[in-house]
Amino acid sequence: MHILTPAQMYRADKLAIASGISEAQLIENAGRAAAEEIVRRYGARKTVALCGPGNNGADGKVAARYLKGWGWPVSISDDISGAELIIDALYGAGLNRDFPTDLANKINSF
Repeated sequence: MHILTPAQMYRADKLAIASGISEAQLIENAGRAAAEEIVRRYGARKTVALCGPGNNGADGKVAARYLKGWGWPVSISDDISGAELIIDALYGAGLNRDFPTDLANKINSF
């Protein structure tokens, strides 16, 4: 497995878009791939997608849409009470500020 740095990921996205793949299609592909991996790893369970602004949040919304379509109990919310699985789509690799304390506390209590 290769892990890209944020700069490498931005470049990969730019090259993909320059080759003719729309940003919307990249988001759709990423969300579906995430949903497929979740299904591969876990059985259906109460899932909450934490979706922030930007493309990372959009990826999470697409993943949630696929899971819901496949019969999973999934919601997009910041309320993780009762969740058995959390999809972290809050912030992408470009986060350049402190993570919000209230969200960190919620996640840490999970």
